Amino acid sequence: MLKSTWRWLRELATELLGNPTSVPHPTEIPPLTNEGYESLLRELLTGLANGWGRERALNVLGVRRYDPWFVSWLQRHGRQLLRQSPLPSDRATAEQMIALGRLEVGELSATARGYGERLLAACEAAANTTPQPVRVVESDDPLALFEQANEQYQAGKLDGALALWEQTLALQPDFGAAYNGCGAALYYLGRCDEAIAQFERAIELQAEVHLAHFNRGHAYLALGELDAALDDFSLAMERQPNFHPAYHGRGLVWHRLGRYREAIADFSQAADLEPTYHFAYNGRGIVQAELGNHSEALADFSLALRYQPNVADLYLNRGNTLRALGRYQEALTDFNQCLLVEPSFYHAYYSRGNTQADLGEYELAIADYKEALAQQPNYPAAYNGRGTALRYLGRYNDAIADYNAAIYTKDDFWQAWANRGWAIFQSPPPLGADAAIQNWEEGLGKLDPDAPDYAEACGTMHYYKGQAAEQVASDRDNPRQYYEQAIRSYQSALDALQDSPGLEERYLEVMQHLIAAYTQIGSDLNTKNLLNIATLLLKQILLKAGDPARQLAIAQKFIGLQQLRVDQLAKSVDARQRRQAVEVAEEGKNLCLRWWRDRRYSEATAPTLDYAQIQKLLTANTSVIYWHISPAAITTFVLQADQPPQSLSSTRHFPDPRLRRWQAWLEQWQSEPPQAPDGDLAPRLQALAEILDSREILSRIPATVEQLILIPHRELHWLPLHALFSPPLSEREFRIAYLPSARFGLDLDISLPAPAYTQPQQPLLSVAHPDGYTPHNAVTLAAIARLFPHRQINSEDASQEKLLQALKTPANIFHFSGECQQHASEPERSAWQLANGEQLTLTDFLAQDIPNVSLLCLPNCQLVTDRPKSSVPLEFVGWPTACLWKNATYALVSGWPVRDLAATLLTIQFYRLLKQAVPPANALAQAQQWLRQVTYRELIGFCDELASDFRDRAPQCHHTLIVARDRAVDAAEVEGSTHSPYADPFYWAGLALWGKVD
Repeated sequence: MLKSTWRWLRELATELLGNPTSVPHPTEIPPLTNEGYESLLRELLTGLANGWGRERALNVLGVRRYDPWFVSWLQRHGRQLLRQSPLPSDRATAEQMIALGRLEVGELSATARGYGERLLAACEAAANTTPQPVRVVESDDPLALFEQANEQYQAGKLDGALALWEQTLALQPDFGAAYNGCGAALYYLGRCDEAIAQFERAIELQAEVHLAHFNRGHAYLALGELDAALDDFSLAMERQPNFHPAYHGRGLVWHRLGRYREAIADFSQAADLEPTYHFAYNGRGIVQAELGNHSEALADFSLALRYQPNVADLYLNRGNTLRALGRYQEALTDFNQCLLVEPSFYHAYYSRGNTQADLGEYELAIADYKEALAQQPNYPAAYNGRGTALRYLGRYNDAIADYNAAIYTKDDFWQAWANRGWAIFQSPPPLGADAAIQNWEEGLGKLDPDAPDYAEACGTMHYYKGQAAEQVASDRDNPRQYYEQAIRSYQSALDALQDSPGLEERYLEVMQHLIAAYTQIGSDLNTKNLLNIATLLLKQILLKAGDPARQLAIAQKFIGLQQLRVDQLAKSVDARQRRQAVEVAEEGKNLCLRWWRDRRYSEATAPTLDYAQIQKLLTANTSVIYWHISPAAITTFVLQADQPPQSLSSTRHFPDPRLRRWQAWLEQWQSEPPQAPDGDLAPRLQALAEILDSREILSRIPATVEQLILIPHRELHWLPLHALFSPPLSEREFRIAYLPSARFGLDLDISLPAPAYTQPQQPLLSVAHPDGYTPHNAVTLAAIARLFPHRQINSEDASQEKLLQALKTPANIFHFSGECQQHASEPERSAWQLANGEQLTLTDFLAQDIPNVSLLCLPNCQLVTDRPKSSVPLEFVGWPTACLWKNATYALVSGWPVRDLAATLLTIQFYRLLKQAVPPANALAQAQQWLRQVTYRELIGFCDELASDFRDRAPQCHHTLIVARDRAVDAAEVEGSTHSPYADPFYWAGLALWGKVD
């Protein structure tokens, strides 16, 4: 630290005293050619070796001391020096680079010193290594020399092998196999041009000619001369048709040429000829992965590992494939195994870091990226990955520093330019959107038009510029200007991506955003035309994908196109188009649910509902509120009996007044879910009511309507929407039930009659809290057990095996008092917490054959958003949907746990009303109304009544209620006996009923 401080002072003095001109900005310094930088370095190193002082060296350097291009070139030059075996002259070069480092002119000196020290260490290590003497054959027999060369080659001693083969050829110039050996040694020494000359001599002599062609093919491949490599591998196969390595070699060439079908055919032929040849499976797996056929790639990498279980690359490849399939834990296992085989494999640390980031484990990801950089300091992808992890943690300055390091290491590393823009976008002023857009503009200027990924890089940068402009549009005084700026950027992105093989999905992704932007400015004609084009393009991409798993992933990714079509239809004044909008929204819901459950792509769900069928859910006193969220708008449909749908869409007005507010509101809800009655839930729900325009919705509902069916979409599944249509947010009181889709309501209505809750032959099945005795849960179970004939699974017996066995016996009501979670980002991880740390996941639950349960009650459920900004682009699948899938008529599920007497009172009151044959929706509405209004005086009476009932048969419950009664008495003295302590929505709004409409 002290050394760095003195260096800074010395540089500052030089700037102040010796160089009065201002320091140029790095972007103002024009770069030299590679030859120019090499000449400058040679001049500097020679001068320093001849005794130049600092002043003279600085005069020669001139403006280049600030030149970032010079630093980048020097890094490449240093890496090249370190790749080669040290030469005698390299020691002097190393010492001169260290001398250049002593000039202390910022990054240039640091880079020179670093590589100089590493090169010097390599020279010293080579000098201190006693070379193994080559065993000299006391004979002039060429064959003996040849065999000794083979031994050296097999032992990895390439220089020794080369020398012996050359000695062989000196004795016998027509020894063709020796030429082939020389060529192989030269190839692995990186001297491919010389290797080719040796292979050509072997071919002229017709010695092992198929091997010579095969080897020369690899040398041409290393030099990038693909046509020549292709010819040689083909010739090797002609000379030796069953020579499987030649098929593998030609497969590598086809892969490099982008001719994947031919590559797969050759790799397959190699595997057919030699079933244990792991290289063939690995090559085919790589091609399948690039084609997006990840299931096939996984099978190939697994086959390769079966035959060769100790190859780090294979574990790395399979791990990356598992990651692409979303099987993150299995991917981590493979990366760990990879590092066991090769502990310094920096690519494995990098890939493991990417997977940890996918799981939201950003600190673990950062540790892996750091380890990758320790193994490979000039690894721009690792800087880029770590920067992105830091960005997700909100550490924007640190993220920008890492992106800068990536760009400094490789200035055309476009991924770092692209990601740095988002870190700048999210940073506080003076950074922000405009600075981010400027960053992407600068990044575009750094791209090499001849680079193979230029189209992707250019298209992505323009795409990000458009997204940034679109995201800030509604916050600006001139939003249309920003939407139009976004449209121009999206069009530039499409121009860059046009007709680029392998980028069809990115092209469609940009088009989807372009359509959303046109929707925002009310350009209906452009929206309609682009939607038609995008739909056709999507069908082509799906057809080309072939692999069902890949088709499913693509269809899910672009469900937004169907959602945008709903927006377009919903705005129409034509009632027929609004009906079609509801039908398309319903079709999209059911498609997404079917895709989620079946895990396979299907173009249509059968039968598709039309609006006339949806009308069967409606009566004179029942209306449906049907929400739909697209990339561009929130649309609400109000459906009434014998009426066309009414639609309220945020795209009717410019700019969008609701979507951005909704996104901000949702982020806060995810980061701060309801956890305690702190009084802030009511204003938060009021804000949600304003965003969703519940007052306008209510104005569309006739006075005759007493029951509402709420059909939410995406993240709306997580929220207590019924609270928006209950006092105090509504002047009217409704009976409310939720449905995942209209199809669910019709299926339930057809297949499941309303249950009779007093039937003794279908008793209550209850499960005690698996963690043991909890006072309020115990009171709830004791109270509802008095209402119905019942069976109970005790805490210690609440294992997965016993629970599933109990569920196979028909029960009218199933009540689970334990904790359960609904995972926002990975619904299949949603689980009931059972005894001894066991779980029943949603996936396990759906796999069971469960008889009809009329009512399934989960009053201690909560949403888990374990990843920042968890979102549901398709349709959320939680416990309510799972319960209805498994033939429950109703599911009573909480959105957050209430560990308070209020939860006990609400649940008991609900069950009491069921006992009186009140339909579930009515029972819940009445119970929630009662809890909102119950006073301390009534609460004290309720506790007295229950405590008296429990005095002898449940002493612990009796004690719990007496304590609760005493607390209510104390609170009443402070707040008044007529105060309603549970009016806050926290206590009553979390419980929602899903299922059959009565």
